[in-house]
Amino acid sequence: MFVRAVRERVATGGLATVAFDTEFLGHAWAEGLWWLESVLDEAVAQGLQITHADLAGGPESRARASALPDAAATTTTWGRGHDLSTWNGPRVAALANETVRLERAVVDAGPRATPRAWRELLAAQSSDWAFLRTFATAGDYPDRRFADHAAALRSELAAPGTLPSELRGLAPHIEEAMSAGRVGPR
Repeated sequence: MFVRAVRERVATGGLATVAFDTEFLGHAWAEGLWWLESVLDEAVAQGLQITHADLAGGPESRARASALPDAAATTTTWGRGHDLSTWNGPRVAALANETVRLERAVVDAGPRATPRAWRELLAAQSSDWAFLRTFATAGDYPDRRFADHAAALRSELAAPGTLPSELRGLAPHIEEAMSAGRVGPR
């Protein structure tokens, strides 16, 4: 059902992005690795092209995006209610929407997006912030951490190179990947 829903979503063009918190594949989500293998096999069987995010479409793809069918929301075993509300529900809607704005800002910056900007985006995208906020297990900590990463990202985009490139070991090889053209918008 998942692959069919994605295939139908992109049938007339566009792009479907599926992001995973990979630490949970096989850890907290025991069947996650088998599920991912099945999804990739089924995508091939149904003719759904899988591509690396760096090689995917540009702004025109974002403009054609549409919502997945309601049935696709029942395909997960992870999160409260076995849906995606842990990461995109009412308690985290503002955070999820701000994450999309940050992603677009980095993509729109194109080659001006420095390694530090990409690192801050990765840190802001952490599912930990939404998870901790949804389950209210850490007070305002997730809000503060997300806000700090978002502010640093905006600062780096406004004045590239003013922050140190490194960010506590996050994506240590990103400069090499950027030089090789493997990271960043095309």
